[in-house]
Amino acid sequence: MPLRTILFLVLLFAPHVAGRIAAQSRPDACESAAHPVTETGEIFQLGAVVHPNSGYFRISQQDARYLRARIEVKGVANCDWYLTVRDEKLRPIQTLSPEDFAKSTSRWTSRIPGSTASFDLQGCPTVSEEPKMLLQEYILMPKNVQRTYYSAQDPGNPMFKDLYDQSISLRGYGDFVGFMMSSWERESWTCSGVMVAPDLFLTNWHCGAPRASFPVEGYWNEQIVKDTMIDISWDGDELSREYYGLRLAAADSDLDFALVEVAPLNWSGRARPVTITRRTPQTNDPIVIIHHPAARTKQVSLDCTILSTSLKSWRGGIDGIDFGHRCDTEAGSSGAPVLNRDGQLIGLHHRGFDVDSKTCAQTDRINKAVRIDKILDFLSVNHPDLLRKLSIK
Repeated sequence: MPLRTILFLVLLFAPHVAGRIAAQSRPDACESAAHPVTETGEIFQLGAVVHPNSGYFRISQQDARYLRARIEVKGVANCDWYLTVRDEKLRPIQTLSPEDFAKSTSRWTSRIPGSTASFDLQGCPTVSEEPKMLLQEYILMPKNVQRTYYSAQDPGNPMFKDLYDQSISLRGYGDFVGFMMSSWERESWTCSGVMVAPDLFLTNWHCGAPRASFPVEGYWNEQIVKDTMIDISWDGDELSREYYGLRLAAADSDLDFALVEVAPLNWSGRARPVTITRRTPQTNDPIVIIHHPAARTKQVSLDCTILSTSLKSWRGGIDGIDFGHRCDTEAGSSGAPVLNRDGQLIGLHHRGFDVDSKTCAQTDRINKAVRIDKILDFLSVNHPDLLRKLSIK
């Protein structure tokens, strides 16, 4: 029996069957360089009914770092009900009730650590009153992400380290950095980004689609925004401070930025935003990047500097939009904040080493970031209301 068929027939919970669907793999290094997101590539379709007062409905996968499920409620229930999402030890992770589905009949759960999740639906004493609750699909974040593509001076020894093994002064910079995970149909991917206001998340425009061949008009479409989750505590613990996408507030493809309006998914409350500076980057300035390369927990690239202050934009070729830097990155680092020595935002990392489109050979060894002052100029003209929400010095 072909492996794909075997995976499709994995039995999770009798009599329900789940199919494992791998995201489209990158065809070559050129694709990865052009669209440096990390493909998680593991979405499981279920469409299973969760019945009230009937015990735990479980899903389980080996080698999972965490799981996340999409719940859909059909019909209106005439009673109060509670869906408790539990981890592998049956500890409660999240409780959902009718109020959580008032604005949308479908929503993703919080991050469920480990390889097993249980769903416990209580309430609605009669069948006529109970809602029809479907566990439509879930995403598995594997312990090890494959098909990595380094933009590091030494690919065998990338110079990014766990943020929380560093000095206390650096650790605080991680408070406003977020791990972004999104999906479209059968594909899922991750990027990095930064909170620039309590309800605004800044990342790359190219993070709004799973691959470079995706139709341009489909980037950050309404469904992708709604399927976007941001975890600002993806730092190795079992807690989560998560947000979900509400709408695309502003974006520009040539500046390669997207501002997504977000709301808390759980108890996380208001996010602390980064402070932004308009000061023009200077060659040899020391910088740091805090990011989630290849879906890792928070990493920091240290001992790196600005190499060039005036590079062309990646699509329109406009002078002075990008600057070059020598911070090691990886697919999944896209959208990460570039910070100066005072922890102020000066740029948005978005590209690695350039490659020849015909041979896929590297043509330089410079990583690229969009100058934040250029993004601020864009907002000043097109979205002054958003600009007023930012902390700028």
